Amino acid sequence: MRETSAVYDKDPKKQLIKEEKRATKLLKGRVVKKIRRHREEEVLIEFEDGTRFFIDWRENELDLSITGDFNEDE
Repeated sequence: MRETSAVYDKDPKKQLIKEEKRATKLLKGRVVKKIRRHREEEVLIEFEDGTRFFIDWRENELDLSITGDFNEDE
């Protein structure tokens, strides 16, 4: 995971746990609208509210990215 990630931690196991918790929190309760494959190494899950969840294979690692209009403090 890149050091610029919102869940970066020097301990790889803690890093993965933080990432899974954050992704779960941000996507909880959202309704899937469409799943797309723009590229062979990428999956895009688009939600009814406009949130987009990208799963991308890059440089021997799986990269998760979530974009949308949400408040992480909720």
